Amino acid sequence: MPSSLFVYGTLLPGERNWHLLKGEVASWQPARLSGWCLWDLPAHNYPAITPLASASVQGALLELVELERALKLCDALEGYEPGDLPGSLYWRVQAEVCAQQGEQPAWVYVWNAQRLDELCRRAQRVQRADWRMR
Repeated sequence: MPSSLFVYGTLLPGERNWHLLKGEVASWQPARLSGWCLWDLPAHNYPAITPLASASVQGALLELVELERALKLCDALEGYEPGDLPGSLYWRVQAEVCAQQGEQPAWVYVWNAQRLDELCRRAQRVQRADWRMR
């Protein structure tokens, strides 16, 4: 099981929800997640990602001090409910993230595929792969 979390939006260092995880992070580094497309939900001012083989997402790889505690905080923020996958806003999945030391496994929150139609109606694709550059 990964001990890291890849973030790409409001949980990035310096962004508005960073304070929720700041005390749970031992270290962080810039990272990239390949095979995913980044979307901005402007009405809510937060991002989501969906699979797309030719795309990638820029973000940060966070090494967590206490994995379970940090993931509980993120699960609540991201609307992830393991017992109710169809109702969850995001799903938490494992992925390979490219960081300074090469590929590393990490947890990442991705848009619930069963809610994809809702996302497509309201979202705008972020072409630069970095949500902060939208």
